[in-house]
Amino acid sequence: MNTKPHKTTIPSIARRSVPVLALAMVCAQAHGAWVIEPNAEFRSAAEDNPSLQSEGNEDSGVITTTTVQASVRNITEVSQTAAVVGLSYQSYTGLENIDDQDDQFLDLAYRRTTERGGFAMQVNARRDALYRSTRPINNPFAGDVETEVDEDLGDVVADDDVDARTVEVQLDRTVVRATPSVSFRLNPRTNATLSYQYYQVLYSDEDQAASIGAQETKSQAVSGALNRQLSERTSLLLNVGASKFDPEFNEESKTYTATVGISRQLTERTSLSLSAGANRVDVDNGNEDTGFSTDITLNRRLNNGTLRASIGRSIYPSSFGAVVESDRLTVLYRQRMSQRLAASLRVRAFSTTNDNDDFSLNNRDYVQLTPEITWAMTENWQVAGGYQYEYQDRDVNENDAENHAVFLSLRYQPISEYR
Repeated sequence: MNTKPHKTTIPSIARRSVPVLALAMVCAQAHGAWVIEPNAEFRSAAEDNPSLQSEGNEDSGVITTTTVQASVRNITEVSQTAAVVGLSYQSYTGLENIDDQDDQFLDLAYRRTTERGGFAMQVNARRDALYRSTRPINNPFAGDVETEVDEDLGDVVADDDVDARTVEVQLDRTVVRATPSVSFRLNPRTNATLSYQYYQVLYSDEDQAASIGAQETKSQAVSGALNRQLSERTSLLLNVGASKFDPEFNEESKTYTATVGISRQLTERTSLSLSAGANRVDVDNGNEDTGFSTDITLNRRLNNGTLRASIGRSIYPSSFGAVVESDRLTVLYRQRMSQRLAASLRVRAFSTTNDNDDFSLNNRDYVQLTPEITWAMTENWQVAGGYQYEYQDRDVNENDAENHAVFLSLRYQPISEYR
């Protein structure tokens, strides 16, 4: 086995990104007011199989999560700045071999536009467990007033996490992603964007990680995109990219992608984007794989809510030392039913495969369905209840697994649209 040394600290590139964004925030302060929103949530869920054990090995218990976070944003005519920082503590009752855990997360985003282009920077950092990840508190009353920065900071790490819920034991990890990009206005109808991404996964206990097949990994990617406005409602999108994936034990691999797409504003409230392309994965051991990627995304702004649906195929680096192909479906529906009542539905489904291995820890089908109702008791306090269904079928397990959960939460979150 070829073992390559890895530093088990947060990469220096991520550490350097924070001062850059902090400087951008200070510069933006001179031109716009800062909005600071503290948020807190206490959530208790009764689950009949939280570890997603296969049939015959199910466990049950109560998971209580306390999350505290702060959101900061500044929006001016030429810039958007946002930050979310928080910590979460999860208590497990009735579950053997699962210890209480504390998670931390930090999301930063900055975008600045000029007459000839712009600059954007995004940093996401998580310290959580591969057993169960943490996501920021979202606002069910946000409706159609969300900004582009809100979308950038949404669930980037969580929804792209092909490793989430893959293991039945706790494995502490640190996930860092940094993505700077520069855009250029070539002419009134054409824009070009160059971007770079650094992504790394580290584990606090490498021996425990090795015992379940997980590996510390890092990847780097560069891409170039061209956006050509064909009409007031239609744009043509071209994208090429290359990335290098470096797992701790397995061979390095390189991925090359090329896609073409079209974006169409169907109505004032509805937009649709379509893209398709080819990808090629070359592994240093000589293995090669050629496939295709696609994405179809629908955005619908409702009278008092939003609908976003996406389906597609993409390539992601995984924690088990391979680049994997993932077919995914995501749906997020949010509706403010009255001044005090809101409903949401989140659907996540994906099928992940590693074509280079006949038997892989990556191969699985996963579905998550979460309806939720939120009631605003006062201007700042909300109570929510809901149900969550999970299904998983992994190649490494003989039987599939299901989890049913009912949850109740108390949330402190200022509702700007409440007044």
